[in-house]
Amino acid sequence: MADNTKAPREGEIAIELPPANDAGLVFIGRIHTPWKDRGQAPRNTMGTEEVCTVELDPRYVQGLAGLETCSHVILLYWLDQSRRDLTKDGTREAHQGADNPMQGNRSSR
Repeated sequence: MADNTKAPREGEIAIELPPANDAGLVFIGRIHTPWKDRGQAPRNTMGTEEVCTVELDPRYVQGLAGLETCSHVILLYWLDQSRRDLTKDGTREAHQGADNPMQGNRSSR
C-alpha cells in the first residue's frame, strides 16, 4: 500500500480521506510486473518492452469462457502503491523542476 505518512512532494496537494468507501472491489487476479516500487515503473508502458503477466484467480476462469474470440481485452487495475490522498500531482519531470505543469490528478488521465 502507499505510504501516506510521507509529506507530499513539492506541488502536490493531499486531502484527508473519508473514513469509509461508498463501494467495494473484488479483485479477480493480479498483474505481475518487473518493477518493485512505483518509482521504477514507467508512466506509460508503451515506452518499454518489459513483459508483465496476468494471474487470474482460478475461481473466475469460467467467467472468461469465449474470451479467445475477442480481439481485445481491457484490464481494469488498481495501482496498489498509489497514494489515494493526492488531488494534485504531475509527471516525474514536473517533480524534478522541468517545464511540465502540475495538474489535478483526476484530469490527467
